[in-house]
Amino acid sequence: IKNQYLSISCNYQSKWILSGFFDREYKNTKSNNWSGLDLTYKFSTETQLSIFYGSQKGGLVCANGICAQQPGFEDGLKITVRSIY
Repeated sequence: IKNQYLSISCNYQSKWILSGFFDREYKNTKSNNWSGLDLTYKFSTETQLSIFYGSQKGGLVCANGICAQQPGFEDGLKITVRSIY
């Protein structure tokens, strides 16, 4: 298995973040691709809103020292509100 992953982000005035994602997996002679675009707005240091369009590979995802199984997401729109208290 061979994986390629690319992510690029642009930040505007520490409030807006635009990110593009591309993930490719080669397994034997077959390949799968996932790509997406995410727009995040930070209301404050505690609250943010993200709008994602595209696809995401499912499986084990680790972030900030926490790992969890995440389902795959195919060609759709996802809206997330995060609030840290």
